[in-house]
Amino acid sequence: MRMGQAMRISDDNRWVDAARRVLSLIDGVLKVVSIACFVAIAAAVFLQVFSRFLLPTTPSWTEEVSRYCFIYLVASAIGLAWRDGDIISLDLYQHRLGPRGQAIHRLIMSALTGVASLATLVTVPALMQIGSFQRSAALGMPMKYVYFALFVLLGSLAFHALRQAVREGWLLLDSENR
Repeated sequence: MRMGQAMRISDDNRWVDAARRVLSLIDGVLKVVSIACFVAIAAAVFLQVFSRFLLPTTPSWTEEVSRYCFIYLVASAIGLAWRDGDIISLDLYQHRLGPRGQAIHRLIMSALTGVASLATLVTVPALMQIGSFQRSAALGMPMKYVYFALFVLLGSLAFHALRQAVREGWLLLDSENR
């Protein structure tokens, strides 16, 4: 191996390591947001139940907070669930396929999910613009912040689905070269 090739491989490894750190950071942020939303839902529901039975009045905003946190919980966790294979799927025929057929199926389904998510993602800015004129009833919060959850959901799902499609494609190509 020549010095120039060694330098290119070293540079490639740095890019790969940097990309892995960025991906890890994105996943970490999504996990933190998911956990924070779950804790906020629990706190809002606890406050609602507590106030109904032990206080003279109940806050009206707890229902909205729990609803919006649930939306963000789903939005931030969907990509992580896809990455970990925790999305529920209907297994009608995949078990009949061999290992290569299952890999091709995963590649196609991941690619279709990623492309559909990206295609839908481009409509989110228009929806957010409409939401900037609307406010939530109890909190008075601009609805564009709630609609931003669609951006998080579709972006995370597209990212993780396309990432899996690329991984499946490389594994299929690698298995053919053996």
